[in-house]
Amino acid sequence: MARRLKDAGRFFTPEGTAKLVAVSKRYMGRPYDPAFDWSDDKMYCSELVWKTYHEAFGVDLGSPRALRSFDLTSPLVRTALAQRYGKATIPLDSVMIAPQQIFDSELPETVRDDRPASAQAAQ
Repeated sequence: MARRLKDAGRFFTPEGTAKLVAVSKRYMGRPYDPAFDWSDDKMYCSELVWKTYHEAFGVDLGSPRALRSFDLTSPLVRTALAQRYGKATIPLDSVMIAPQQIFDSELPETVRDDRPASAQAAQ
């Protein structure tokens, strides 16, 4: 499935694209942030997308929120948190943006859906 901003032509003008590229270049070379901190020293994937669109277009693709507000009960998530933080205290009040929040934002629209028709109908 592929999604893009609704009314993309309004944003992706030559000037808008140049602004997006300029903002993106400011973040180039930053190391990956495995701790998902909301700083600009290191970046993780959805943070980079959110901040770039926010700064270039004033568009918020979802709302960053505290780690504690996510469902952290799944064994898979618990294992990932243990691997990521070890014996350190998990920063539950740390603000973050998850890829699913960006995907579920009302601002993008689906432009291509390669899922089987049964999966599309179930949505």
